Amino acid sequence: MRLCFITEYFPTGSSCDIRGGAEVVAFYEAKYLARDHDINVITSCEPGTKREDVFDNIKVFRCGRIRNYVQLNAFADRISFIRSAYLFGKKQEYDLVVGFSIITYPVAWTISKKLKIPCIIRYHDVLVGRWIKNFGLTGIIGELFERYTLSRNFAAFIAVSNYTANNLKKYIRDKEKIYVVHNGVEVPEITVTKSQNPTIACVSRLVKYKHTDDLINALGLIIKDFPDLQCKIIGTGFEEEKLRQLATQTGVAEHVTFLGFVKDHMDVLRIVKSSHVFCLPSSLEGFGIVIIEAMACGVPFVATDIAPILEVSERKGGLIYKCRDVGDLAEKLKIILGDIQLQNRLIDEGLKRAQEFHWSNISAKSEVIYKKILSEWCHSKD
Repeated sequence: MRLCFITEYFPTGSSCDIRGGAEVVAFYEAKYLARDHDINVITSCEPGTKREDVFDNIKVFRCGRIRNYVQLNAFADRISFIRSAYLFGKKQEYDLVVGFSIITYPVAWTISKKLKIPCIIRYHDVLVGRWIKNFGLTGIIGELFERYTLSRNFAAFIAVSNYTANNLKKYIRDKEKIYVVHNGVEVPEITVTKSQNPTIACVSRLVKYKHTDDLINALGLIIKDFPDLQCKIIGTGFEEEKLRQLATQTGVAEHVTFLGFVKDHMDVLRIVKSSHVFCLPSSLEGFGIVIIEAMACGVPFVATDIAPILEVSERKGGLIYKCRDVGDLAEKLKIILGDIQLQNRLIDEGLKRAQEFHWSNISAKSEVIYKKILSEWCHSKD
């Protein structure tokens, strides 16, 4: 198959400098499917990158104005990318096109219409009606993008979880077009020394719905029990300054390290693996890939009781607490940090669970769907 993957960002090489969930899916699917198929990736052009590149048998084409990585806003740059990606893609020859994020769905759709080929989108979460609540007034753009997306007649929707699939069913008339393929992980052998002090790691965008403030408040409740406790927070976002102030107000500033954006994903995994607990206090996730990564690193987690987390973990490898309940979060952190036997049991559970999500297995499931959709498309044209 000649597959076109459209993703807003993409790594610059095999070292996999990944910064977001959609990139993870696009990269590893491309990596494994490129062994048997012609994989073309259309993505943004970041500073210092080549307009055209090839690695791991993946052909990468970077479009639009040169732009830095962003997670929110940057509307002018994103519109430039959308336009340039379409102008490039419509001149190519593909069998099937796949969009990997909300920004890329309209591009994938318009390219598919121009080339008269099927279009599939990988769906991470349905946010209809929740954009403004979680992103402020800028969420209006996301709301419009998503409503436009759900009104299109895509060949298939591949949801990252049953939770997302069930939400999609509220808006997609033909339920048979909805498939579920979980996200995956690929954590290489990493040798690190565990932190001498009890350490909690958190990898998250610093935005409201991730509720990193709940973690900081929970630290204030357990710091007397663990006076040497350290918390390492990886990520950037609009809430960073407020979170720094909160750490000072709760008296845990000297125990919290804001590491910002860590470019090399291997360094992120090293930080997680050197910790004793991984925490995800988010109230909004489509899947929660960082939970699987933590389990693959042999680190127990504490996470919210939202549906995607319960689905991906099956309550193995960590402890679940009631979302937004800081007291419950503090109690669960305290339980794990104070019980080595429990830590070891959760580590064993997590490692076994993570094996089910290796990208070689996950990409094979996507391949089956791509072949099925393409075959049905070809038959419908006969």
